[in-house]
Amino acid sequence: QRYLSVLTEEIAYFFTEDRYSFFVTYTNQRLLVDYTLDELEDMLPPSRFFRINRSMLVTHRAVRNMDLYFGNRLSLTLEPAFTKEAVVSREKVTDFKIWMGK
Repeated sequence: QRYLSVLTEEIAYFFTEDRYSFFVTYTNQRLLVDYTLDELEDMLPPSRFFRINRSMLVTHRAVRNMDLYFGNRLSLTLEPAFTKEAVVSREKVTDFKIWMGK
């Protein structure tokens, strides 16, 4: 194991998987991070990162498409591609659309 310093400008999104937090860079590097998403949400600038659901934080630049999803939610296509579905929770859809419009 080794520690790397990565600028937040290089990070496309954060996600959790199997109780671990990861981030993916725009060059598609997937790296483990020692913070929970709750901690990251408090540390990161809300102008750059948005918590779309319990397990994911995204940046504007990573969002390629937004599609309607059942249950009044949105499905996102991310770049680099995310291996699972990136869905904006129903409670966050309105705030997400406002955030994306900035």
